[in-house]
Amino acid sequence: MQTGDEAFMRIHWKWAVLAVCLLVGPRLAPAPVIDVAEKQPAAVEAPRLTASQLRCGSAIFSNQRWQKADVVSGAQIPDIATLAKLSERPVIVHQAKFAGWRLAGADLSNVCFEHVDLSRTDWRDVTAQGVRVFRSNVTDAVMTDANLRHALFSDSQLDGADVSGADLTGARVEGGSFDGLNLRRARMRAFQFYCSLVSGNHKCEGVETRGLDARDTDLTHARLDVFNTENWNFEGAKLDRTVVQVQQLKQLAAAKARGTVILESGEYNNDVRVRLSPAEWRQLMSNWVSGPDFDCAHARSAVEHMICGSDHLAATDRELARLYRHARATNTTNIRAQRRWLAERETCGAKPEAKFERELCISRAYQGRLAELREVMPVLSKMKPGEERLFITPELVPQPTFARTALYSRIFPVLIATADSRLVVRGVGSARVRASGEAYVDNGHFCSLGPILLDFNPASGSFGVQRGDDDPLAVRGDVVKFAGEEALVGPPDGYNDSLGEACSARGRFFRMVQITIPVSQRRAVRKMAGF
Repeated sequence: MQTGDEAFMRIHWKWAVLAVCLLVGPRLAPAPVIDVAEKQPAAVEAPRLTASQLRCGSAIFSNQRWQKADVVSGAQIPDIATLAKLSERPVIVHQAKFAGWRLAGADLSNVCFEHVDLSRTDWRDVTAQGVRVFRSNVTDAVMTDANLRHALFSDSQLDGADVSGADLTGARVEGGSFDGLNLRRARMRAFQFYCSLVSGNHKCEGVETRGLDARDTDLTHARLDVFNTENWNFEGAKLDRTVVQVQQLKQLAAAKARGTVILESGEYNNDVRVRLSPAEWRQLMSNWVSGPDFDCAHARSAVEHMICGSDHLAATDRELARLYRHARATNTTNIRAQRRWLAERETCGAKPEAKFERELCISRAYQGRLAELREVMPVLSKMKPGEERLFITPELVPQPTFARTALYSRIFPVLIATADSRLVVRGVGSARVRASGEAYVDNGHFCSLGPILLDFNPASGSFGVQRGDDDPLAVRGDVVKFAGEEALVGPPDGYNDSLGEACSARGRFFRMVQITIPVSQRRAVRKMAGF
């Protein structure tokens, strides 16, 4: 084993020998000169994208103006002056990082941003009429009083953006996220807010944390095609020929109807519409219950206050109240059992855990009581020949008093078209019904049932049919169970295995509640069911 000194001496001897060879040895021929530029492969330039290769210039989302636009990458724009010069004619800017830039004084009317970081940018005193923003980050941008007429924000992050007082006439927001978006006092005439139910295609994220502020906005001729507006504040917003949906009624209760309001079902549900006068709108608002079954003005306990502050718990309370009233009417429960359960529910408010854990405790208490009441509900085993019943999503079933008004008959088609699940049943004979229904769930999945004949099975308490494997409907076993005012198609938790090919991969029917069919709408319901 050699020591460190020995190794050091070996290295030095090698260098010494090499030096002697260079000094006294034969002279070597000079090395040939290599043309580096000639021998090395040429640098491959990144492919230049054309307008048609980007979403801005796509024929689906654009027009000829953007299909012929120049395409510039972010690396070619070092400052706002360069951007301003480029925007003298239509230009598509992609893969750029402008975070924190002050855009004051710029004219962005000829710019389409795609995959651009515009977070914390300052748009004040900016003219951006017709600007397009695709799949870009506009988080915490300041757009106060900006000219954004006919602008388009598609699948972009608008969280925390301040667009208060801006002119959004004819503008459109489709998909993306907007938690904390401030639209207060914005001019939003002919504005469109659009959210798709299909993931990846204008899907909207929720606004659970900071909400969305649309107070005192002008929504004349605007259209809100948004299926979830929880935590949106429309206080003082002006409604005039504004298109809204049933899911938005609670949030729009504080808005002001200055003219006609158009109630629609949304484009995924055949786009059924009904025009309501300001007086009819006020009648609808006063009858459309969104809180719990009890009066929140008289809430006393901590639990009752938590129920009043939660849309989910309030809806569950209404569901329990409806089921309890039906159980009392059929003598399947009593006041003593209900009072005992209420006492158990109140213990959730005394727990020292965090708020969400107390709310979870309340929710579990409700689910337990609902299960108890459903277990003793009388099961429907037969219907009179020709008798028809309609079941839809529970949150769209109005109060019995409102169901007897003329206005209810007018908005009935919208309610039916809006329902995620609907089922029409008609009595055919002894213990036999004809059923037809549809269900739509998130991301485009669906179920379609019938029209099909179903026979009552005393062993299971359900209506069903036993078919062979070669049956094209692929429906087998128990299909639907009627208990009290409710209908349940397939298993209560999980996919509708009993429906086989009638449902897509994640399609399912949710629990439904019977709704009154107005006399004037009976023919339309039969036509919808295919009877």
